[in-house]
Amino acid sequence: RVVSSAAEGGAVANGAERIRRDGQGPFGIGTQGVEKVTTPSGSPRLHCVFYTPKIHWNTGNIGRTCLGFGAQLHLIEPLGFSLDEKQVRRAGLDYWESVNPTIYKDWDDFLEHGPQGQRLLFTKYGSESLLDVDFAAIPPEENIVLVFGNEECGLTDIKERIQDERLCGLPMLNTDIFRSFNLSTSASIALWEAYSQITRQARVPDGAK
Repeated sequence: RVVSSAAEGGAVANGAERIRRDGQGPFGIGTQGVEKVTTPSGSPRLHCVFYTPKIHWNTGNIGRTCLGFGAQLHLIEPLGFSLDEKQVRRAGLDYWESVNPTIYKDWDDFLEHGPQGQRLLFTKYGSESLLDVDFAAIPPEENIVLVFGNEECGLTDIKERIQDERLCGLPMLNTDIFRSFNLSTSASIALWEAYSQITRQARVPDGAK
């Protein structure tokens, strides 16, 4: 289900707005009419999961990104920092209070109580490329759950338990010298790809599909 913010009372500008130093609205037309990706019941359909993250500002950054995409953030303990640390809040700016991440005590807790649906685990050893994932083909009633390992060792702590999961990698060049993208960058890339595919499909007129 894709809901337009214009339909929810958001005004769509007729032209570009003046750029403001304070970063406050009204914003330009490029940010208007943004679609919210939800299930038929109205709950967030996009979910971003960090497994035992170690660096506070990565979590703060992705929390901010999730808020912008209308996605739900999930964190699996143990965390390498306290969520009360100022660095987390600094990275999430004044948005952090609205992020409201869901916390799980371990992987088993997440599997039992976390969102169900199409689950993709991201690792550079994945057998499927993000370029080949057809998010638009996933039934709209199913959640899309994007799981990322931590900054030190990825998902290797649970590698024996995820062999039957859908393992996905981000395309990378210069792999003779380049090992991986930053964690919050990786999650942002995947979130955008899922969001973009789903909302682009919704924008296509029925007769043109």
